[in-house]
Amino acid sequence: MSREIKFRLRYEFEEDKWEFIYRKIEDLYQEHLFINDILSQDIYIGLKDKNGKEIYEGDIVDFLYISEFSTEEGIEYEEIRETGVIIYNEIYARFDIKLKGLDECADNISETFEEDNTLEVIGNIYENPELLEV
Repeated sequence: MSREIKFRLRYEFEEDKWEFIYRKIEDLYQEHLFINDILSQDIYIGLKDKNGKEIYEGDIVDFLYISEFSTEEGIEYEEIRETGVIIYNEIYARFDIKLKGLDECADNISETFEEDNTLEVIGNIYENPELLEV
């Protein structure tokens, strides 16, 4: 089984006017997009959110995070709603969720999906940067 490789390109079609275009990697070679007009490119991470929306690097997501802590009675768990951005972690060669307002990552996104897919795409870093403000 092979994963479909797709990109979300932020393409400037006029000065100061841009749009997102979505392309499979094989289609990029056939199109005549000028490289100078591509403002950003985000790769499809191969997963969909709880609503079936494709998740791309640079997407801002809302999700439940399970925090584990020790008490006198033993280990307890707390569900915490978090917001973060999908980033590529070059050290571990995987996609992570960087938490809003912090320099740390919540988790490997694949592990978040294995437990429970509560993740929802609520925006992206280009159109909704205010969602990451503290």
